[in-house]
Formats: sequence, C-alpha cells, structure tokens
Amino acid sequence: MDVIDPLGGSWYIEQLTDQMEEKILAVMDTIAESGGMSRAVEKGLVQAMIGRSALAWQERVENGDQKIVALTVTQLMTTRQPPSPATERPDSKTMGRMSSHARFQTSARPGKKSGSLSNIARAANSKRR
Repeated sequence: MDVIDPLGGSWYIEQLTDQMEEKILAVMDTIAESGGMSRAVEKGLVQAMIGRSALAWQERVENGDQKIVALTVTQLMTTRQPPSPATERPDSKTMGRMSSHARFQTSARPGKKSGSLSNIARAANSKRR
C-alpha cells in the first residue's frame, strides 16, 4: 500500500497489524493441521514453508519490489578500494621518499621545532618494532 505518511496514523498501523495477524494465523493453522510443530518439522513442512518464503523474497529483491538499503538502493561507490589499515607499513621506496621529504621540510625549521619532530619520529619507530 502506498501512502504519503508511512505511518499514516493509527488506521494504517492497525491495517498492517491485521494483515500480519491473518498471515500468522494461516501459518499456525497449517502447522496445527499437520499434527503440531514437531510433526511439521519431521514432515519437512516447516523447511518447505521457509524455502518458499525465501524464494519469494529473493524474487522480490531481484525484480526491484523489495529494497535493501546499501545493496539495491543508496549504494556507495564500489570501485573505490578500502583504505589500508593504519598499522600497515609503506614499502621501503615510499618510506625513503617520505623520509627525504620530511628531512627537507624540517631543515628549514628552527632547531627546537625540528628536534621535537625528530623525537616524535624516534619514539614512533621504537614503538613499532
């Protein structure tokens, strides 16, 4: 049912609840008619009902009637690779480039500030190993 306000007031909630109750009672009646839950499981009735329900749901997903957030709607860019973990170390070539760049940047700074940066770098490297 399509409505502007998804909750649509109590009448809409009541209607949905009534529809759900109807379907639940139909399933309960089917199970009772087969001799109860134990017998329904033994006969494979429950598994068959679940299978039919799963198949119907999958068909609704595939034909677009059933929406799944982040899967069938509002998908994020899937071509982008996830960032590598912060704990992953760059390769030696990249480390060399980064070190050269850092040395170049710190050479223009006053001694006290670049000394502090060196202390931080030393501390970071000693903790990682």
